[in-house]
Amino acid sequence: CLAGVLAEWSLTYDRLRSLERLLQESFGRTLLLEAHGASVKWRLPEMEESQLARLLTELQKGRSAYGLSDFSCSQASLEQIFNAFAAEQEANAAAGAPARTSGYGPPPQPQ
Repeated sequence: CLAGVLAEWSLTYDRLRSLERLLQESFGRTLLLEAHGASVKWRLPEMEESQLARLLTELQKGRSAYGLSDFSCSQASLEQIFNAFAAEQEANAAAGAPARTSGYGPPPQPQ
């Protein structure tokens, strides 16, 4: 029945938004990387490595409230870091900004 499918989608959407709010309140900014039905992947760029245990505890405590059947955490791969760096370089080149040598550390000084 279409009404049942719509109700399930709405409930899933509301749960995911609530989970995202929790992540933002607890760990700072969130970046939505992927969303496919009830499967979602966020990046938490402001989260410190020391907060990982707290993140896992929050997710475990919220399993039923957020409808979580499974969750995992991982660090960015070298490929993801390289792709982000390349995209930043392209964006800077298109904007006429000076290129940075890495995504970490201070920008280059004008000569």
